[in-house]
Amino acid sequence: MMDVAEAAGVSLKTVSRVINGQPHVRPQVVEKVQETVRRLGFVPNAAARSLAAAKSFMIGAFFENPSPYYIASLQAGAMAACRGAGYHLVIEEVALSDPAKFAQFQSTLRTLRLDGAILSPPVCDSAAILDCFEARGIPVVRLSPFAEPDRFPAVYSRDDDGAEQVARHLLNLGHRSIAYVAGPPNHMAAVLRRNGFLGELSRHGIAPSLVEEIQGDFSFKSGFDAGVALLGKEPHVTAIFAANDDMAAGVAAAAARLGIKIPEEVSLIGFDDSPVATLVWPPLTTIRQPIAEMSAAAARMLMAGSAAAEPPSTFDVELVDRKSTGLNRELVRS
Repeated sequence: MMDVAEAAGVSLKTVSRVINGQPHVRPQVVEKVQETVRRLGFVPNAAARSLAAAKSFMIGAFFENPSPYYIASLQAGAMAACRGAGYHLVIEEVALSDPAKFAQFQSTLRTLRLDGAILSPPVCDSAAILDCFEARGIPVVRLSPFAEPDRFPAVYSRDDDGAEQVARHLLNLGHRSIAYVAGPPNHMAAVLRRNGFLGELSRHGIAPSLVEEIQGDFSFKSGFDAGVALLGKEPHVTAIFAANDDMAAGVAAAAARLGIKIPEEVSLIGFDDSPVATLVWPPLTTIRQPIAEMSAAAARMLMAGSAAAEPPSTFDVELVDRKSTGLNRELVRS
């Protein structure tokens, strides 16, 4: 670092602040130091850096979620933010219902000496998990928490608004016979999506009791089973909203199995805009959720040490209109 400071013509303290991603350094100075670092091939010594700063420079991401896309996006966003600031991201899966794995999780916390942790649903709503972090004094940022929302800092997306957009989209296409495949009831996003969807339909004269609802768990299989149940009878509904894309893909598979065309005979819409949304045919109309941006924001809050002082961050969502929704078939016939 002394070599970098001398070559760049700045102080050792300035080099340290640039390398650690600290604020209040002029952009031109940051660029000059970074160029010098590249030219000299300087690589910080992780052990020495950790000792000097009394930090591990490690952020943990803890999850238990059946959606591969959600977890991959969470990891990608947090990892990009960590790399940009010289931190490492540690990925850990937590099995809430397995006592042996929970004990392993506790051992991991004692071993890693994390500077902070990102908790995604449903892990972020486990009182036992939250107690462990609190007992060890590890800063936490939660993604879309449901239980005790004020206990730790949080980052949210507007899931309810996205579900309201879905309801208006289907209503504008003339659909009134509508079904909903719900996500896990202990998952904050699933609750918000259900409330937003049914609430918006109710405001347009379709009571929740008139919406055929089947419980799912965010997995492809639960979507397939729901699709068979909904479409394996006549008359079947004209539109289905599944609370995530994996379940929507399962419904699409069930429709194909039953010989029902999408969107000619039933409109289908998902949530997340995951890769599967463009891999099925027809491509899914869905709600784009900025999962990577949310996890990156959580990581930056932890690395800046400002998580506790910042208000919750909320991210907008948007409807992506593709090929899986169309006019109500009854309107088309008339």
